Amino acid sequence: AALGLAWWAAPEFLRQQAESRGSELLGREVRLQRVELGLFPLRMQAHGLVLEAHASASSSGASSKGSPAAAPLLRLERLAATVDAWSLWHRAPVVTQLEVEGLQVHVARTASGAWSVDDLRRRFQPAPAAPAQTGPGLPLTLRNGAVRGARLTLEDAQLGQRHEITDLQVTLPWWSNRAEDAEQAVQPRLSMRLNGAPVSLEAQAWPLRQAPLVQARLGVAELALAPLWPWLPPDLPLRPQQGRFSAELSVRAEAPGASAAEAGWQLGVVGSASLNEMALLHPGGAPMASWQRLSVEIQELLPLQRRVHLGAVRLEGAQLHVRREAGGSSNGPPSARAGLLPGLPTLQKLPKGPNLPRLQRPPNPPNPVTARLHGTFSPARWWWTPCRCTGLTRRYARLCEPA
Repeated sequence: AALGLAWWAAPEFLRQQAESRGSELLGREVRLQRVELGLFPLRMQAHGLVLEAHASASSSGASSKGSPAAAPLLRLERLAATVDAWSLWHRAPVVTQLEVEGLQVHVARTASGAWSVDDLRRRFQPAPAAPAQTGPGLPLTLRNGAVRGARLTLEDAQLGQRHEITDLQVTLPWWSNRAEDAEQAVQPRLSMRLNGAPVSLEAQAWPLRQAPLVQARLGVAELALAPLWPWLPPDLPLRPQQGRFSAELSVRAEAPGASAAEAGWQLGVVGSASLNEMALLHPGGAPMASWQRLSVEIQELLPLQRRVHLGAVRLEGAQLHVRREAGGSSNGPPSARAGLLPGLPTLQKLPKGPNLPRLQRPPNPPNPVTARLHGTFSPARWWWTPCRCTGLTRRYARLCEPA
C-alpha cells in the first residue's frame, strides 16, 4: 500500500520539484502543467512546460501590450522518454524513445541592443579553465529520438525585423557514446522553413572513429536574403540588396587518424548553388552591379585548402555600373580598385585620355586562391559613362587564377 501511495504521489512531487528547482537554477519562473509516469514500460511524460521571460523584461514590456520581450522564452507541449529498465540495472541506460513536441523558443533584442537571454548567459558563463576530467563517461544509447513541430522566433527591435524557423522536424534513429558502437553510423535528419524557405539536411556521421567522418546533404530553396543583409558589418565596401539563394550541396568532413593528427579536419563540398535577383550598391547607395540569375556547379570546393574547381557557371541579366570621374578615378568594384581580394588583378587609376584602363597583377599576392571554372555569361550589360554596351555574351572554356 505504501509503495502504491508513493507511486500515486510521485508525479505531483516531480512537478513541484521541477518548478522550484528549475526557477532557482535559471533565475526565471518555471511552470509545468503535469507529469505522468508509467511502469511497463518505464516511461515519463511532462506536459505544458513554460520558461517565462526575465522579470526585468516582463516589467519593461508590461507598459506596451504584446511586447516581444514579455513573451515566454520557451514553451513545450510535451516531452516523453521511455527507458529500458534492464539497462539501468547494468548502469548503461538505453533510452528507447525520446519525443519532443510543440517546442517554441522566443528570443528578442531590444532597440538598445540587449538580448532577452543576457541573464542566462551571465549566469552560466564558463568558469576559468579547470583541469579536464579523465576517464570514461556513463555509457548511453538513444533510439527513436524525434523533435516535431518546433518553432524558433527572433524578434529584433534594433533592426525592426522578425526571423522565424517553423515546421522544425528532427529525427535521430540511433545514437551512442559507447566505444564498441564506433563503426555504427549516426543518421540525423532535419527539415524546417527558414523565413518561409524550405531547408533540409540529411547526414551520416561516425563521431567515435579514430578518424571521425561526417557526410551530409543540404538543400535550400529560394531563401530570401534581404532580411539577413542588415546583420552584416556596416563598414563593408559593398552593400548587397535583395537576393534569393538556392543550393543542393554534399558536404564531407573528415579528420585524419592519430598518425596524422596535425593535419586537422578536411572539408570538401560539391553540388550546385544559385543566387538570383541580386544587386550590389556602393556604400553611398549608388548602384554597382546586379543580375537576374547566377548559377554555379561546384565540382570541388576545399575551403580549408583554399581550392575551388567550378563546373558550369551561368550569369544572366547582369548589369555593371562603372563611372569615370573628371579626375580619372573610377567607382568600379572595390576588389578591382583596391586589391581587396588577394590574388585578383588590380585596376589602376583611369587615365584621362580615351584609352581603356589597364590591369596589373599585385606583386606577391598573399595566400593565393586557386580556381578553375567553365561557364557562360549571357546576356550581360555593362555601363561605362559615357558609353554603354548591351547584349554582350562571353563564354569561357577554362579560367585559372593564378596561372
